[in-house]
Amino acid sequence: MKVKDLIDGISGNYINKISELTGLSVDAILNVKIKTKKSFISRISKIAISPVGGESCVIDKNTIILTIDFDKRKIQDLALLCHELTHIEQMRRIGTAKFITSYLKEYISNTKHYSTLEECYKNISYEKDAYDRQKNFIKYCYNCYSGGIQWTN
Repeated sequence: MKVKDLIDGISGNYINKISELTGLSVDAILNVKIKTKKSFISRISKIAISPVGGESCVIDKNTIILTIDFDKRKIQDLALLCHELTHIEQMRRIGTAKFITSYLKEYISNTKHYSTLEECYKNISYEKDAYDRQKNFIKYCYNCYSGGIQWTN
């Protein structure tokens, strides 16, 4: 499955805003692979990301794993997609190996400064960036469409 299958029927305004926020082209976004909650890799990932409250993760510069039942009608789920696409952009920009290495170094370093795993995770610079973009997407949605998600058909 690809992002284009996951969000089929959603207004292009949302996709364009995600593109603007993440720096990825619309075509690049639509062609990112999605591993759903039912996949083996998603079930394994849930074990790893649950301690920090995670619902999704990126495993390479072209694949997002979702451990939730994604609902394209929910702004929060689309915002989560924006968050993960930000990590895709980060990986593509600096390289997968460098991203993973520096991400893990920051996480380990954060254990010296924060008392919980969630605080360590949320204070990684890549996460702060992704959460900022996620929040900006949510603000955009609520400012433009107070009635909820707009559909193309």
